Amino acid sequence: MTASEDGIAWIWDAHSLKVITPLLGHAKAVYSASFSPDGSKVVTASKDKTARIWDANTGLPLATTMHHDGIVYWAAFSRDGTKIVTASGDTTARVWDANNGEQIAMLPNKAIDFSRLTEDEVEAVVSATFNFDGTQVITGTNDGHIHVWDWERKKELANVPNDQVGTNLSINRVAVNVVNLSPDGRRVVTGSNDYTVRIWELKALTSPLVLRGHTGPVFGANFSPDGNYGALGRNVKLLDFDRGCNSIQNQLLKFCYLARLGCVSSMVRIHSHLSPH
Repeated sequence: MTASEDGIAWIWDAHSLKVITPLLGHAKAVYSASFSPDGSKVVTASKDKTARIWDANTGLPLATTMHHDGIVYWAAFSRDGTKIVTASGDTTARVWDANNGEQIAMLPNKAIDFSRLTEDEVEAVVSATFNFDGTQVITGTNDGHIHVWDWERKKELANVPNDQVGTNLSINRVAVNVVNLSPDGRRVVTGSNDYTVRIWELKALTSPLVLRGHTGPVFGANFSPDGNYGALGRNVKLLDFDRGCNSIQNQLLKFCYLARLGCVSSMVRIHSHLSPH
């Protein structure tokens, strides 16, 4: 699955690398696209201020178009596939019914006079994901914060700066571009405009493992299905988490550099103990 500035998301055959079906309907760039857990649906997020649900087999829209008042940067399914969370430049994250596209919750609804602010000054929500059981939403904002919400009660449970030691960087340098949950629900990985990746214990959200080495903003970061590896973008790096370590801060990391798309046929491994900061 790919998303593009051309306004089209494409579903590809992972073996033949041929296009299976395009998802046509967005009027502007598509910023994210992801499958439902059972692979039957796709949700896309777009610069046209909408998110859409698609049939992954036919490429046809399945539900009511989901509307925001700003760019929709991110859209993702809950683990059980019944709900969708979206992140938008209108300063909100929203939860939707994945079957009919109806809005269930808005987090939060700030009254902001956008005419008095530049795009960088608006506290856009640029990434979002559900926790393991779907009762909480975790968001990343362009002011460099991670938020955890009880979305049903619309209550903020945590608000943590991505760089806990503070920063004098401008807003557009600290944006949290991606948040993703580990398969066991214990950890969150974030990627930021400050060139770093951070891995957090969700229960505490303190003393993250900080991974440095990228020379540009990080727009993608995720765990492997078994939770033992992490894939980090811009230039893709794979991380192997040593199962023998009890603390995430002390884990041995093996950096594996992909030689070419789709395989790890040639790699360099660098072993190092990384401190949290």
